[in-house]
Amino acid sequence: MLKFVIKRTHLYLYFALDTSKIGQKYKVEHVEYKKYEDVPTMYLIDNDKKKELSKELIDRLMRKNKCEKGKNLHDEYRIPFEEKDVLIKKGLIKEIKVKI
Repeated sequence: MLKFVIKRTHLYLYFALDTSKIGQKYKVEHVEYKKYEDVPTMYLIDNDKKKELSKELIDRLMRKNKCEKGKNLHDEYRIPFEEKDVLIKKGLIKEIKVKI
């Protein structure tokens, strides 16, 4: 249904919409690679305006496939901050004193 591909400094969006029904506003390209046969329409995202337009294209694709917006599944993977004394007690760090 949708693929994001990063090549060097550009983000490419490949999706399953008919290129002829999208319109001139988006400047999409039809690609004929076996790798992208399920998602033949390519859109290059290289600036903020195109990023906003890509959101519209994704929204159009979601409406076409009758997808509903779900809850945000953002997970926090960072370890919470702990003071140096706590880390020493846990044995995670050592304090080395050097005389100069």
